[in-house]
Amino acid sequence: MNKLSPKAESLLTALASQPGVTQQHMDGLRDAIISSPALVDLFNDTLANSSGSEPELTALGVMSPGDNYGAKYDPNSGTLNLNLQSMLSATIDTQNSGNLSFLFAHELEHARNAVAMKEHWGTFYQDVRSIAATAAGPPRDYSAPAEAYLAHTRQDEARAQIRGLNILADRLQAEGKPVNEVELHTLGGVRTENFLDHNKSTGAVNWKKEYSPNLDNTLTMDASNHAAIDIHYYYKPPEIAQMGPSRHSDNSNHYGSAILQIVVDVERDINGA
Repeated sequence: MNKLSPKAESLLTALASQPGVTQQHMDGLRDAIISSPALVDLFNDTLANSSGSEPELTALGVMSPGDNYGAKYDPNSGTLNLNLQSMLSATIDTQNSGNLSFLFAHELEHARNAVAMKEHWGTFYQDVRSIAATAAGPPRDYSAPAEAYLAHTRQDEARAQIRGLNILADRLQAEGKPVNEVELHTLGGVRTENFLDHNKSTGAVNWKKEYSPNLDNTLTMDASNHAAIDIHYYYKPPEIAQMGPSRHSDNSNHYGSAILQIVVDVERDINGA
């Protein structure tokens, strides 16, 4: 069995001492991690390749009460925050545990991409300042840098989704179960709805037609699967995505609001708008 590194164990120990975290919470999280050898390796490797000057993963934390995310990585602090209810639910049944395995892998991928995303954000910011300082207007057209940055966010989310799905496949293999659509859905539940169609009348489960799965029912990060994730995950409307504190947002608005704020702030700074 793949073992968690001393660094990984240290983060888990620190999480266990945080307010509101019980042994049952920790049991749920630990089982979700160690049930997939690939997730253990991913956790260890992410920590081994994180640096103090550019934090990728520095701590595990607890999400604020009422936050509807199952887990969320904070690139500013390098903290992967977890929902206490998700950790507790993981001790109740296998599907909840699979859900947490997926979420943990998804957020670890965001941590691994964090330095690159910070660089993309810096490029966007400098491009906005350049347009504000040199382009005629108002109005001024900021669509090119905005679209370029949003393309990077789509890639980041696609990588995270594929990582989560592939961890489910690895966990099934480790548990000696067949890695097929039915078992993926049984283990991952709602997290697989962006990949699989489930006919509740017949029980049949099949890949959504836009995906190109490998023969072992894993996914490769290629143009076809990236486009499929855009359709079935990134561009889900607010009433389905239910992101944000009021559950009325989606990925486009989540990232778009930050872009808009930068444009407003830069315009005020440079042009007094």
